[in-house]
Amino acid sequence: MEFLRGRSKYLQVYDSLLGLLRENESSEEKYLPSERELGIIYGVDRLTIRKALQKLVEEGLVRKEPGKGTVILAKRTKNPQDTPSRSIAFILPRGTHAVDRITEPFNANLFYQIEKELKVKGYHLIYATTGNDEELPPSILESGVQGFILVSQIPDKALQEVESLKIPTVLINRISDRFPMVLEDRYNGLHSALEYLFSLGHRRIFFINGVAGHYTTETCRKSYFDFMGSKVSEEGEAQMFTSYWNFESGKAVMEKLLHQVTPLPTAICACNDMVALGAMRAAKEAGLSVPKEMSFIGFDDTEQCTQVSPTLTTVSVNIPILTRMAVDLLFSFIEKGNPGPLRVVVPTSLVVRESTGPAGR
Repeated sequence: MEFLRGRSKYLQVYDSLLGLLRENESSEEKYLPSERELGIIYGVDRLTIRKALQKLVEEGLVRKEPGKGTVILAKRTKNPQDTPSRSIAFILPRGTHAVDRITEPFNANLFYQIEKELKVKGYHLIYATTGNDEELPPSILESGVQGFILVSQIPDKALQEVESLKIPTVLINRISDRFPMVLEDRYNGLHSALEYLFSLGHRRIFFINGVAGHYTTETCRKSYFDFMGSKVSEEGEAQMFTSYWNFESGKAVMEKLLHQVTPLPTAICACNDMVALGAMRAAKEAGLSVPKEMSFIGFDDTEQCTQVSPTLTTVSVNIPILTRMAVDLLFSFIEKGNPGPLRVVVPTSLVVRESTGPAGR
């Protein structure tokens, strides 16, 4: 048997045996070849064979009989969850905010990068959403997925269901005391953006955040006020506004700010690139020169940053690294069991472009 890199040999033997078992249409119990014979067939040691067989035992597909061997259980009608497929479910919370939509640039890129990582391992990615008072989509459970990647503020009810099903799960940008999680380093990412603006002479730096209750928004809120609070002696002034994570909302918040706040800030930081781009559009429509009169910094480093003029300075969340960490953590969970609330924090980096410059007012 030719083995693929990136997946344990015993799991590949298990996959092959599982395929043979699925072809068993008999209503009678039959025996598999002995462990020694299977080792010769697959070209692996007996320990590898035993691990593969044990996984089949745990799933109720075979039974070990001391002194006799491993018996294939008679074909029966099984719950679809008993027959794993080579698929992973990517679940977003279903809400009215842009951050919860697959079409939102960050989520779309996240899905694409995870899909690429899984393809290398011979798996495919399924997308679904779940609401606050809903269980996980039945279609996902019936497909026999081998793992979940839950993104953003997934409801507690869904987490409880996943835990009860004992399906390996990794969270992205969601805090949990039960599952491993991969988190953007939003705190230091925003801190680096604010530090950069201060180095350019900006002191009136306002922040447009997202809706409260998300890991990303709460982390950014703390980072912003921690940093600006430490700069009070340098005449720094802090104000935070709330958006709904999209271009239109960022534009609306900025339009309101321009009419109600005096004096205006010299710089704006935003919770994501789309909000920053919306705010920058409003400033330009109001006649402000960017960055001469007002600077803007986004977050995520989506492709839209380079498709506008001036191009947007932003904080990169290094999505390829984030997704690789999430996939590696998930497969470690599948192969070795739940590591518990392990946190992997992915570093961010400031990407300086044309939308930032020295404070002009």
